[in-house]
Amino acid sequence: MAETLTQGIIALLGQGKLSGEIIGMGFRPGTVYAIQRRWRQEHAKAPTVQGKEDAQSDPEIVQMRKKMEEIEKELSRLKMPSDVAILIAAARQAGKDKRDNCPYEKEGWCAVWDWKSPEEIPNAIGKPVSIEREKPVGRIRLSPLYCAMCSVLLEEYLTQPEDRISD
Repeated sequence: MAETLTQGIIALLGQGKLSGEIIGMGFRPGTVYAIQRRWRQEHAKAPTVQGKEDAQSDPEIVQMRKKMEEIEKELSRLKMPSDVAILIAAARQAGKDKRDNCPYEKEGWCAVWDWKSPEEIPNAIGKPVSIEREKPVGRIRLSPLYCAMCSVLLEEYLTQPEDRISD
């Protein structure tokens, strides 16, 4: 399966797709970037002898190469630590569990969040859901990560202490 995933991403890169487009198709960013790095290294073209001489003699190109090497070193230091990856995975699972038991989850959409139109929904918060109504309303199915961070139930618990005391 992992080999098929890698081959699929490589095929998309070969078609000229950008990493953002591939991630938008549902692939995990870390996987896409790792495969993209390998793919670029394998497909990097060596300059011709004429090009090498020109590149070595042009101070602007030499300076740009140095900057690129510095940027690549910095990017390699910024890889996601495994602790962060574990935290994100745990938050996604907690969000799925929370969404499955949420009293505001109505037929596949979140009843807490409402926008005037689907165009107003922020990117990456969830997927727009179409609901047949008289007026179009921006409803979403929240991503598990956003469900994990939702504090609506906690706010209700904290703002209604008198109900708990009187019982």
